[in-house]
Amino acid sequence: MIFCLIIKLMKKIFLIVTLLINIITLPVSASDKNILIKSLTNQTKYSYCQNYFVIPDFKTENLSLFYIDGYKYKRPSAKSRTKAAKALITEIQNAKESIYFAIYGIAEQPEIEKALLDAKKRGVDVKGVVDMTQDNKNIYSGTEKFVESIGNIHNDYEIADKNVKDDFDKEFDITAAIMHNKFFVFDQKKVFTGSTNISNSGVGGYNTNVNVLINSQEIADLYTKEFEQMYDLKFHTIKEELKNNKNIQIDKDTKVSVFFAPKNKVFANELHHLLKSAQKTIYVEMFYLTNKYLVKDLIFAKQRGVDVKVILDASSANNAFSAHHKLRSAGIPVKIENWGGKMHTKAAIIDNEYYVIGSMNWTGKAELHNDENLLIIQNSALAKNATKHFNHLWNIIPDKYLIETPKAEGIDSKYSCFDGMDNDHDGKIDCYDEDCLDCCRTKRIK
Repeated sequence: MIFCLIIKLMKKIFLIVTLLINIITLPVSASDKNILIKSLTNQTKYSYCQNYFVIPDFKTENLSLFYIDGYKYKRPSAKSRTKAAKALITEIQNAKESIYFAIYGIAEQPEIEKALLDAKKRGVDVKGVVDMTQDNKNIYSGTEKFVESIGNIHNDYEIADKNVKDDFDKEFDITAAIMHNKFFVFDQKKVFTGSTNISNSGVGGYNTNVNVLINSQEIADLYTKEFEQMYDLKFHTIKEELKNNKNIQIDKDTKVSVFFAPKNKVFANELHHLLKSAQKTIYVEMFYLTNKYLVKDLIFAKQRGVDVKVILDASSANNAFSAHHKLRSAGIPVKIENWGGKMHTKAAIIDNEYYVIGSMNWTGKAELHNDENLLIIQNSALAKNATKHFNHLWNIIPDKYLIETPKAEGIDSKYSCFDGMDNDHDGKIDCYDEDCLDCCRTKRIK
């Protein structure tokens, strides 16, 4: 606490000195000096100590957990600057026989692309699957070029070239489902997975995410089998359900259960029972939360005395289908993040015993249509660490966002007007967006 106060005092002194120097020496107009004064003094309103006391990543004998805290970054980056990205690159460089990956797409991560190309050149069997639309497009424009350079990459729309498409379409429109996984399997011994996309806002930093690296041949076998199905163009509901995927002991204190959507029906068959059995706490960090059955589970848990808290993303909370209104009406504290990047984590901590992570948003589409993966990790020390991290994020978000819902773009969302991204998906970026006028202090460029 003393250290925090010292840091905060030093920061304020620095800002005041800088302010005085600039006011005296800079050859600018009086109005510009007023803007400068306002800009510098506004910075002192933030608690800088929040950025100094971060929750460290967690490690067991065969598992490493990596947090990516979006509030720390002013903009996305093409540099692989996060610990998660560096760990991924290390595993790619160390692979000797095979690298199998299932990723949503790839954007502006040249170090990771180079590592995969280098692995292929040295004889490693590099294969992958990505998401594509019917016109061979991906959410990230760099994916098409990446597919060409690597080769041996299939996508979920290739099923349209198979005779099974007609049978598939009887269940639902193929375009409604996506290949949303984010996992890598190395030498069929290690698995890297989580909520983070291979992008400048994902592993490059900016969005809030979590990843896990697991050293377990049994876990790797499950992910390899899932990958092989997709590589053979069995996506979505065409896949076969994998068995023997629960309570796998990976070290003395850690059990892991692995689930793949849509075949495992993981919300109905697994998560529902876990939420229903919670006795003390349920803390949720989620990008999209719309599944009405999981919402009911959270409300029932609150009603029976469980401490339930939820952190949601600002852009998704402004979606008409967001469940935050219903949760708040039931007395559940819900905070909406107010930093520029997304609250992209898909995680829950239950009773300081279970940690639920993966690629799955808590939506019906994630459970019933998409290709997704989810882990339920049982390790009390890990869960307690994740709880500390949750509380850290919770305390950073101002209490007013327990009631209000901040905009994803504009003065409500720190750095969002200078990040080069369309955070509120309105087709306008940064100072071209009317919501950013107060931040930009300029007229919108037409």
